[in-house]
Amino acid sequence: MIVAEQLDSLALQALELAARGATEPNPMVGAIIVSPSGEILGRGWHHAAGKPHAEVEALQDAVAAGRDVRGATMVVTLEPCNHFGRTPPCTEAILAAGIAHVHVALRDPNPIAAGGMERLEAAGVRTSIAGEEVRAAAARQNEAFLRWVSRLDARPPAAEIRPRDESSAASARDHSVESRTLPRR
Repeated sequence: MIVAEQLDSLALQALELAARGATEPNPMVGAIIVSPSGEILGRGWHHAAGKPHAEVEALQDAVAAGRDVRGATMVVTLEPCNHFGRTPPCTEAILAAGIAHVHVALRDPNPIAAGGMERLEAAGVRTSIAGEEVRAAAARQNEAFLRWVSRLDARPPAAEIRPRDESSAASARDHSVESRTLPRR
């Protein structure tokens, strides 16, 4: 059985993986999948905006190596996304793979992408959050992203911007606050 200290150590390793990505405006994210006995099954990081996220990269790495991830733990530096953006929700890939536990270094402050932990918990996946040292390291790594997202709080949510008629619906979608301000991880 893997203990919290081991998970936090893996989270620090995942932060090193995350640093390899060129993801602006999205956050840097790394993921490691580990078996119940502690064997690393897969690693991944988010390479660039619009590309597969770290969680999917780690799952693909494990599959390519012929490793079964059912019942494994995924350690990820940012809460898995729970929305359709440029890529499908990571939560759904995690559930489909049969991951049993997800250990997160940092909750996602982006209101569009957040909610991954709740989605996983609702489906029976155990979740946990890293200790203070790891959370601080993850926040430092994504300081620019966190600062950028925090400035969005003053803007109206895209859901409040509605077209007046169907003919302007496409224009509203293309020019909404959401499409201009929030990264689609």
